[in-house]
Amino acid sequence: MSTSTQLLGAWSPARLPDENVEAITALIRPVVEALNPEAVKTFKAIMYTSQLVAGMNYIIKVQVQPENPYGCYHLHIFQPLPSQDIPVSYQLKEIVKDQSLGSPIVPLTQIVPPTEPRPPMPGAPTPPRLPDANVDGLTYQMKPAVEAYTGRRYPQFKAIMYTTQVVAGTNYSIKIQVDPLVPLSCIIINVFQPLPPKDPQVAYQLSGVQTEVPLDYDMTPIKP
Repeated sequence: MSTSTQLLGAWSPARLPDENVEAITALIRPVVEALNPEAVKTFKAIMYTSQLVAGMNYIIKVQVQPENPYGCYHLHIFQPLPSQDIPVSYQLKEIVKDQSLGSPIVPLTQIVPPTEPRPPMPGAPTPPRLPDANVDGLTYQMKPAVEAYTGRRYPQFKAIMYTTQVVAGTNYSIKIQVDPLVPLSCIIINVFQPLPPKDPQVAYQLSGVQTEVPLDYDMTPIKP
């Protein structure tokens, strides 16, 4: 990650993990597993933010329990300045547990502990999930309609996460990264899939687009 345009002391916008962050995540995993041996089922970096200080602070959202709506950790990791005597090292400073996939990446002192999750109610949106093949295909299918709706052409159209809501059909809300080079790099599209239609050509309907959304925009449904 280039830090040439990052202001000293300022947290960067949320970003998708690059090779460097993937490597840091892999290096820190044994430390996290030693502290939480029963909790860690997987260890997937979802997004991160960084802060340039006398070294580098990272906050990395890591999914550890894919089946749990609050199965993510926010890891605060510090990378000291390199020296001739000490090789590059990373220090795990703090773990904030029980975070949702969609909760924002912010400095850890600002994170509000989540309330106890409740069972989903009929008609309520699901917690955010990582896209599967079906959602990736739906995202690709909806790109022309979204570009026509917004009047813009997007250099990227990558599904980041989604929620669904079962009504008389299914509502999809999909967060999509459309330009990784800007802070408000995402949009959220709302798509309605009616019950099996007579005409298969109208299987999905674009019902709305929210533009200029940060990568860590919270898609976690509000609990009743």
